[in-house]
Amino acid sequence: MVWRRPDLPARTASSGRGATCTRGISAPRSGPASLLVRDIGGALRNHALVGLGLAGLTLVEIARLRQQERHHRETKYLRFARMHTELLRDTAANPDLHEVLLPGLDAEDAARVMHANRWASLWSLMLRLGYQPRDSTAEVLKEFMVVETNRRFWELARDHRANTARDDHDTEFNRLANAAYNAAIKEASQTP
Repeated sequence: MVWRRPDLPARTASSGRGATCTRGISAPRSGPASLLVRDIGGALRNHALVGLGLAGLTLVEIARLRQQERHHRETKYLRFARMHTELLRDTAANPDLHEVLLPGLDAEDAARVMHANRWASLWSLMLRLGYQPRDSTAEVLKEFMVVETNRRFWELARDHRANTARDDHDTEFNRLANAAYNAAIKEASQTP
């Protein structure tokens, strides 16, 4: 590139030696200087394209890692839910454990309360994983709390579930279950 001297006016027409702009900067059209200008321009374009490509790949990789982390978290949660369900099943089948876990309840009531716990755990998992929307969960819990044994389960479990809530999901499920429980208690008290 050729820079004009400050004491000379800017050229506005081509002199045949190169393209001229009104600022007085002339880019040569041929010769070694033109190759240098083209090489620098091409290199800058290539670097910009490489940079954009790397930025795009980085964004894709970040999205992939986030998805992989979410999948891992959900898979881990499913394994814990399966273990919890198996423990409840085994406990319900062993009357000796009823007195340890649910003191004061006879074997039949303890089995019913554990069965209610399995349902609540399933609905919580379905809500967490998006298989059941929030509104549907609220309706299911409302119907669930109509049964006295299920309300007894919630009376026994709600403090424990509130204390062991790990995240916003657990807190929201507990809120929905408490609302359904309170509505069922209110309705039961108004029924003669």
